Amino acid sequence: MPSVAGLKPSEDKLEIGSILRYIGIGNTSDVLRNVCYLLYEQEDKKNWKLFVAEIEGLFRVQLNAPKYIPATGLLKMSYNEGAKKNVDLSSLGSGTKQAILLFVYLLAFPNTVNLLDEPDAHLEVIRQSNIYDKISDLAKKRNSQLIVASHSESLMNRAFGKDLVISGMFGEFEQVNQEKYVKAVLREIGYEEFLIAKQRPFILYFEGTTDFDFIKAFCKKLNFYNIHQFIEENVFPYPVGNDVNKVEPF
Repeated sequence: MPSVAGLKPSEDKLEIGSILRYIGIGNTSDVLRNVCYLLYEQEDKKNWKLFVAEIEGLFRVQLNAPKYIPATGLLKMSYNEGAKKNVDLSSLGSGTKQAILLFVYLLAFPNTVNLLDEPDAHLEVIRQSNIYDKISDLAKKRNSQLIVASHSESLMNRAFGKDLVISGMFGEFEQVNQEKYVKAVLREIGYEEFLIAKQRPFILYFEGTTDFDFIKAFCKKLNFYNIHQFIEENVFPYPVGNDVNKVEPF
C-alpha cells in the first residue's frame, strides 16, 4: 500500500473488488472515500467512531460521514476544522490523508496482511512514531499483520522492543536486534560503504595509495602469496594522509 498522492474532488462509488484492485495496483488516492464509505456503512458504528476520534485526536480535524449521490454515482466526503465547515477531503494535507488511509483500511479490512511502503511519508517526525504506535496496536487488535518498509529513524525507534525489525541490505534478510545498528544505517553510513563492508570486511589505514602498493609488492617479493590474496579479496584500503582523526571503525 503506497502513500496517498493527489486526491480528486470526488470518486465514483465502486464495488469491493474494484476497490481492492485499485489498492493492489497502488492507486490508493482513487479509492480513499470508497474505503471510508465501506467502514461507515457497517452496521456497527463502533469502528467508524473510533476512526473519526483517532484522526481528530491526531490532527484536530473532524471527519464528516461520506455521502453517496445516486444521481451521479459519486462519493463525496468533507471535514470540519475549527471555523471551517464541510471542507472537501481533497483540501487536507498529505500527512493527514496518509493517516486516514492507514486507519480506515485497518478498520475496514480485518484479518489481512498489509504491505506498507513508507507509511511515514508526508508526516512530521513527531507524528511518525505516534502514528506507528497506533497502527501497530490497531493491527494486532484487528488480527492483521503489517509489513512496513521505511527509512525513518523515528519509526524504527518505536518498532524496537515491540515488533520485529528486519534488515534487507544486499538482498539478504535478517533480524536486527541492535537499535544502534539500524540508526547507523539510516543516519551515518551510506549504501556504498555497506556494500564495501560486506565484500571486504577488513580495513587497512595508510598514508597514501603508494603505501598500499608497496605492501602488496613486498608480499609477492617474499612469496607470501596467501597474504597477498587475502589483502586483494578481503581488505579495503583507506588512505587517511596525515589526519589520524580519520582512523575510526566503520
